[in-house]
Amino acid sequence: MDVSPVIFDLRIPKAADSPALRWTLSVLADFLGIAWRIREHSGTELAIEREGMQLLLRGNLQGLAQMMPPSSLTLLPWPTRLTRPHGADANVPVLFGEPKCSFPEAGRCELAVDVIRTAFFMLSRVEELAPTPRDRHGRFPGWASAAARLGVLQRPVVDEQVALLRALMDALWPNSLPSSSCGGVDVSCDVDEPYERWIRSPAYLAKGLAGALLRRGSPAVAMRRLRNALASRRADYRHDPNWTFDWYMDQCERAELQARFFFIARQGGRDVDAAYDLREPRMLGLLRRICERGHLIGLHGSYGSYRSAEALSEERRTLESACELAGVPREIVDNRQHFLQWTVNESVPCLEQAGFKTDSSGGFSDAPGFRFGTSRPFQMWSWHSMRPSKLTQRPLIVMETTLLAQGERSISEQLVDQILTLRTTATQHGGSFGFLWHNSNLSSAAERQAFVRCIS
Repeated sequence: MDVSPVIFDLRIPKAADSPALRWTLSVLADFLGIAWRIREHSGTELAIEREGMQLLLRGNLQGLAQMMPPSSLTLLPWPTRLTRPHGADANVPVLFGEPKCSFPEAGRCELAVDVIRTAFFMLSRVEELAPTPRDRHGRFPGWASAAARLGVLQRPVVDEQVALLRALMDALWPNSLPSSSCGGVDVSCDVDEPYERWIRSPAYLAKGLAGALLRRGSPAVAMRRLRNALASRRADYRHDPNWTFDWYMDQCERAELQARFFFIARQGGRDVDAAYDLREPRMLGLLRRICERGHLIGLHGSYGSYRSAEALSEERRTLESACELAGVPREIVDNRQHFLQWTVNESVPCLEQAGFKTDSSGGFSDAPGFRFGTSRPFQMWSWHSMRPSKLTQRPLIVMETTLLAQGERSISEQLVDQILTLRTTATQHGGSFGFLWHNSNLSSAAERQAFVRCIS
C-alpha cells in the first residue's frame, strides 16, 4: 500500500515566486520524500514550518533563470548537534550563500547555505547556456563546468546539501521524514559496434587484414579477424570480441541488476554513425534475447540527432519496428545520445516532442562525475518553455571509455578503484550509480574482471 508523503508548510516570498523556484522546490521535495503545502507571504524569507517549528532557508531567490556561476567554494563543517549520514564527508560544499547554520532558539533553525540556488544551478544546467567553447562534437566539456573549476565535479553537491537539509529537518521533526536508504547501480550498454567492424564487408575485411599484417605485424591478429569473418557468416559469433551480450547479461543477472541496452537505429557511412542494421537476423535475435531475459532496450540517438525531434521520432519508430519484427513489441521511451551529444536548450524539448520519457545522456564525455550535482533521477527543467519538462533525467556518472581515454587505454586497479569510489559516493546518498560499459570493451580478461567488480 502506498504511503502518502508527509506534508510540510512552505512559506515563500510572493515577490520571488516563479516557475523556476516552484520546479526547484518540487525536485527537492521529491529527493526528501515529502510534499509541500506552499503559501505565499509578503516577506523575503523562505521557511519550512510544521507543528510550530521552523527551518529558515536564507538565500537569494531572485533571478534564478539568469543566475551566474559561483565564483568560489566554501565548506560548512557538519553541525555538531546533527547526525552525519554514514559515509558523508565531514564538510558540505557551499556554492552559494554562506557556510553558516544556527539554532537561535528552541524549535527554530537558520541555514545560510543557499540550497535553492545551488539546486537550480546544478540541475537546470543554466551555465551551459553560456557561449562556452564546445568540443568538436558540439558538447559542453566537463572541464568548463563550475563544478570542475571548483574541484567538486566528483561530489554530488546537490545530494550533499539535501542530506544536510534532511538532517536539519530530522532534528526539528524527528521521525517525520522517510528513511534515506542506499541506492543501487544503473548499468547500461551503448551498442555502438555489436560486432567487429572488419566483418561489415569484404572491403572492411581487407582493410582489417592489411592493418594487422602491415601496421601491427601480427599474422595471429589477421588470422583471428579472418576466422571471425568466416564464422560469422555461419551465425557462429564465438570468435567475435564485441559479441559479449550473453556474458554481459549473465553478470548483471548474478548481481541482480537489470541492464539497459541502447541501440542506434540509423545507419550512416561515417565512423560516427551506426555500422549495423537492426533488421539483420543477428540483431533481431539479440533484441529478442535481451527482452526475453528481462533486460531493457532504449534508443541510442544517432550522431547529430540531439537537436532534431523529427530525427529522434523516426529513429524511435525504427527501433520499435525492429522489436516488433523480432517478436518482442516494445514502446521505446528511454534514450541516450550517441557520443553523449546533448545540449540543455535543444535536446530536452526535442526528446520530449519525440515521445521519450527518460534520458540518460547527462554525463560529461571528458570527465566522470556528477554533471547535475546528483545521482538521483529527476524531472528536468525546459529552457525552451521555461517550465518543468515531462522528461526525466537519469544521470550518467561514469563511462568506461572516459577513464580509458585519460590513461593508457588499459584496465588498472587505479581505474577500478576510481569507479568504485564514485559508485560509493552516489549510492550512499540514495541515488543510482549511472554506469556505462560498452560491449566492445570486454574482450580481455582484465576488462571482464573490472566490469564484474564494478557492478557486484
